[in-house]
Amino acid sequence: MNHIVRRCAVRGTLLFIVVILGFATLSSNPLKGELAAIWRRDFVIAIQLWGRFTHQMDAQTQLFLRTMRASELGITRGDAKAVNWFYMAATQNSVTAQRNLGLIYRNGRGLPQNDTEAAERYRKAADQGDAVSQYKLWILYYNGQGVPKDTIEGVKFLRKAADQGFAQAQSDLGYVYESGIGVSQDSSEAGKWYRKAADQGHAVAQNNLGALLDKGRGMPRNLPEAISWFTKSAEQGYPLAQMNLGSIYETGHGVTKNLLEAFSLYHKAADQGLALAQNSLASLYYDGRGVVQNRGEAAKWFRKAANQGLAGAQFNLGYVYFSGHGVPQDDDEAVAWWRKSADQDFAFAQYYLGFMYFNGRGVPQDDAELPNGTVRLRSKAWPRPKTPLAASTPRVGVYRKTMPWRSGGIVRQSGLGWARLRKI
Repeated sequence: MNHIVRRCAVRGTLLFIVVILGFATLSSNPLKGELAAIWRRDFVIAIQLWGRFTHQMDAQTQLFLRTMRASELGITRGDAKAVNWFYMAATQNSVTAQRNLGLIYRNGRGLPQNDTEAAERYRKAADQGDAVSQYKLWILYYNGQGVPKDTIEGVKFLRKAADQGFAQAQSDLGYVYESGIGVSQDSSEAGKWYRKAADQGHAVAQNNLGALLDKGRGMPRNLPEAISWFTKSAEQGYPLAQMNLGSIYETGHGVTKNLLEAFSLYHKAADQGLALAQNSLASLYYDGRGVVQNRGEAAKWFRKAANQGLAGAQFNLGYVYFSGHGVPQDDDEAVAWWRKSADQDFAFAQYYLGFMYFNGRGVPQDDAELPNGTVRLRSKAWPRPKTPLAASTPRVGVYRKTMPWRSGGIVRQSGLGWARLRKI
């Protein structure tokens, strides 16, 4: 739809030019070939013909022609002539041209990918006050791409962009203060910048502001307002907010408990590939809460999350194989998934691996891990059993709650990772 609107706008502009210049005097007009092509709606020919005059045009006119080409009226975005026009405009100190050259070098579109050159172009635009280029420089400094990694220097550019009201920069600056990246940690300052971005409809900032309000970090605890921000973010399709809101409805945390709503929200986030939501969705399927019990479907979602490296889901998938719930019983598979989870210091998985070694299930029997008749755990998060493990099945079921990375069930993600996926 946006493509159609953009195309109509370009055509309307071109037709307006025809009217201004006067089609009636076309025979004596030096641009008669170009104007005739526009009148025929042959925009590809018009752009190609107009290219003859680019050396005489000012920066804005050259950029207008570049916009025509980028709107895909028959000419590809990475066309070499378009790059040349950017260079011509950049030599006249066009901020937009400098920024766009930075994007071209950053993405390797039309020119070889070169972060150093991208940084230089962004800097020239940033020095003229371009907020997008200032933000792009922050990302390069944060990742050490094209410039030495320097979060303190990067934050200077980030703050300049945020001070201009650039929502993505405001969201990132909130995370910078929350995490103490290049600045002293300050949850109150983080909340201030999250709120500025959230008020502009920034989904990540809305989620992160909700997380601070939920815990009362840097501001008074306000659960109703937290839920309001989670809802606004979730309605934009942001998966972490959908996950958080689902957790709230699953537990009845500040709202009436609603497992159907929790299931729906988890599913939306899981469909977007969020491992935490896939694990939570699987747990509802496993127990038949908010949905008809289906342990085969539970195993499918546990596997999706486990394949992304989520330790809790790896443990759960191991337990599904151990118990034969939804999949054929398989001790070897159970051990393989528990080992992956245990390698991340997940205490439940370490406990179960000790049980498997003690009983020789899926692995050769080995008491080396059982000093004094107890399971030796590598993590202090799980209490040492006081008596030897019996040969019977342990009584720990599918793991859902109190993941180290799910403090109180509320999840907050850096806006930085999300921002790098966006094209600005």
